[in-house]
Parts: sequence; structure tokens; C-alpha cells
Amino acid sequence: GLEQGLEQGLEQGQLETAVRFIMRLLQRRFQYTPPNLAQQLARLPLDELDTLLDTALEVDSIADFLTHLGVFYAF
Repeated sequence: GLEQGLEQGLEQGQLETAVRFIMRLLQRRFQYTPPNLAQQLARLPLDELDTLLDTALEVDSIADFLTHLGVFYAF
């Protein structure tokens, strides 16, 4: 009941925060983020978002990040 609802709310907040951090990092590093990227990220589990946060710090381009994500955009 209440405990499960609180747990789900906490997890949702962590997911939203992770997506926001990744988007901000990519925007600051590359001055561009593809449309709908935040929505793509929001569908992923928290452990994958944690990995992608590290990836966002390490890649040399937004295209490299998208390759890791497995999403291909036509620029």
C-alpha cells in the first residue's frame, strides 16, 4: 500500500534526476541534444541511466553517446 507507493515515488524521482543530469551534461559538453532524447532516456531503468551518465562524461561527441544508447538519429 503506502510503503509501495512511497518506494515507487522515490524511484521515479531518482529516474527523473538521472535523466536531467544526463541531459544537462550533454547540453553543456556538446551544446546540442537531439529532440526526444529525454523521453528515450526516461524509458530506461536506473542502473542503465547510471551507466549512461558515465558514458556522457567519457564520449567525444553526441553521436558517440547515441551509439552507446543504441539510438540513431539523422542529423
